[in-house]
Amino acid sequence: MSECIMELYAPQLFIYRDGFIITDDMVCLDPPEIKLNTTVRIMACNTLERQKWKYDKNNGQIQHGVNGDLCLDLVGLGDRLILNLCDNKEKSQKWKFEDVQWNDSVD
Repeated sequence: MSECIMELYAPQLFIYRDGFIITDDMVCLDPPEIKLNTTVRIMACNTLERQKWKYDKNNGQIQHGVNGDLCLDLVGLGDRLILNLCDNKEKSQKWKFEDVQWNDSVD
């Protein structure tokens, strides 16, 4: 995996709120199917369970809210997100949420 981009750009900023990973444009991470190797896309937020996630700040993994055996994984050249079997040793499954100033108009 190539080195992570260390600068923050608005398109890269997401928040984790109530089980959803969301931008201030009201789009969420959304796997159309909850199965291995499904590409995770960015879609309008809704109340579907497929858009729910669980963040484990102890190991940095983001597990799918319906199937906790599947984690958010960055693959390829760092240009694609998929659901993959959770593996605590995989750097491509490590994520970090930080406190940043946020647009509260999404409430």
